[in-house]
Amino acid sequence: MFEPFMEIIGADICESAINFGLFDSQGGVLQAKKQKAPNPMMPGALTVAICEGIGEIDPKIQAGFVGIFLSAEIDILGRVVKRHRFASGWIQVPLAEWLEARLKREVILFTKVNGESLSKKVDFSVLGKESLYLKPVRQAFNRLTGFDSSHLEEM
Repeated sequence: MFEPFMEIIGADICESAINFGLFDSQGGVLQAKKQKAPNPMMPGALTVAICEGIGEIDPKIQAGFVGIFLSAEIDILGRVVKRHRFASGWIQVPLAEWLEARLKREVILFTKVNGESLSKKVDFSVLGKESLYLKPVRQAFNRLTGFDSSHLEEM
């Protein structure tokens, strides 16, 4: 479906802000941006805000993969928001599909576990043990949040 990537994008969706990072394939930071989250955080408004933020940090579409980290219940494939933790209107929202249609690159959703901040754990299991994305996405997560996920149990 998508080509292997050279750069990746991480977006950390918080209650009042969205943190974006553009990373090389080793997890090195190429660019970072923080913007206000839409209020209220309805699915369509967040989709537009994410696309605008990504368009600003990667206007030439160099990144082939986008990881979205949010406090929500996500389906097992990392495609659908079943229910959002602090926003209404989020029931079975195909967010990854909506973003891929607009961004023209692969998108996977990740659940932020145990809180609204990324200080605890992110569920990387959607990538699988052998995924070519696993290591760079973990590294991008660490750089985006300042959190060291290296101690998290391997899948």
